[in-house]
Amino acid sequence: MPFPYRPVPGETVARYRVEAAGRTVGYLTQLAFPVEGMSRYFAVLDENEQDVGFITDAGLAYRYEPHRPDPVHVATDTMEGNLRALLRVAAPVALVPLEPPPTGPSPSPAALR
Repeated sequence: MPFPYRPVPGETVARYRVEAAGRTVGYLTQLAFPVEGMSRYFAVLDENEQDVGFITDAGLAYRYEPHRPDPVHVATDTMEGNLRALLRVAAPVALVPLEPPPTGPSPSPAALR
């Protein structure tokens, strides 16, 4: 699946806190998109809520790297394995559901500037 270069409005489906060894190591947001070939997408943030990368619905994990034009493929694994690779955590991770997601589409990147 090619990386989507144009903004596509998505809808937040669920949000989770990612825990490992009793501490918060990151956050996972599941998004749904009305675009063929991109039905689900999982945004991954670190413990400071900074973008780390994403996981596709096909189980491919990509990390954002400085000075690289495209995200780097780092794993093709289960959700746990992908989160551990993206967040650079050796311990098993657990997902803790957060508040119910807001309804409606998420704002476009241009609206956040």
